[in-house]
Amino acid sequence: MIRLILNIIIFFTIFFLPNYISALLIIIGIFSVNNFVESILWAFLLDTLYIGGGVLGIHLTFFYLIIVFVVYLSSFKLKAILRLV
Repeated sequence: MIRLILNIIIFFTIFFLPNYISALLIIIGIFSVNNFVESILWAFLLDTLYIGGGVLGIHLTFFYLIIVFVVYLSSFKLKAILRLV
């Protein structure tokens, strides 16, 4: 149920709030939901919708996708160390 609510919230924040808030919610979702694979798809959608702008002067095409993918892969080790999930 938490996964569904989080996905709905992320969907609406991608369209109605600034992109860094959506990215923050995606990263929170990675650490709060077990195996949150949708985060990669949300980051891809975020990159494709906001491709023209940059983040803090960085104009990388798949900026959010790269960041979320690295956080997603490293979250398994961090969750194991901290025993979050």
